[in-house]
Amino acid sequence: MSDFGFLPDDPDKLQSNMGAVAPGRGMALITGFSMYTGGKGEYIGSQHELELEIVAWSDQSCVAATHTEGIWHADKEAEGSDKKKNYAAQIATLVCASGLLKLADIKRMSMQEINTEGFYGKLIGRPVMIEIAARPKKDDPTKIYHNIAQYGRAIFHVKDPRCKDWPKNQNIFNAKAHMVGD
Repeated sequence: MSDFGFLPDDPDKLQSNMGAVAPGRGMALITGFSMYTGGKGEYIGSQHELELEIVAWSDQSCVAATHTEGIWHADKEAEGSDKKKNYAAQIATLVCASGLLKLADIKRMSMQEINTEGFYGKLIGRPVMIEIAARPKKDDPTKIYHNIAQYGRAIFHVKDPRCKDWPKNQNIFNAKAHMVGD
């Protein structure tokens, strides 16, 4: 395959985001959650990949795009001294936002109970509200990443009042409401 096979056929679209999700807010479906399989050495087994399909977005051109978010077990970008706490907070945020468990339930569990493929498989197909922000790479500010805001914790329940004015796909909201509860 050519190194340029990913480019759009229409030359007018070369300046577009070419499928990347632009910074903004909206509704997404969780389409995957797995252990990171890329990388080498210390990175193997040190990250999960969250895959999301955008179903409603502040920039309509991003609808149907896929966003992949890395959730590092010891997040190098997180503020604070205990980076493993950021990982636990990201996992708890995702699980609560998806409606799979309430925070009180998670607090009674150990990470070993949650950190299983069977458990994470229950996330697939659930809608969440997310905010994606642009951030420069720390050691090379010319490189810009689009990540879930608030250090990966800007993931909200579809019925969260903070997201009431965010774009939603009402058909998906209605069809999946039984999965996410209140």
